[in-house]
Amino acid sequence: MELVQGWVNTFTLQHLISKIFGAIIRHLVDTRISYLGYHFRIRVMNYVVEKLVCAFF
Repeated sequence: MELVQGWVNTFTLQHLISKIFGAIIRHLVDTRISYLGYHFRIRVMNYVVEKLVCAFF
């Protein structure tokens, strides 16, 4: 009975740790993607504005 209890505790702990790590990694990935997307949008906007300015002037 003790063995089973210890195994269940270990399993629960590992499950919790993996959930926490999964959440952290997902958060980091989301942040990285939105950060890159943000910079990509700025670069595209700058490029478009530059082309428009060159076209008009």
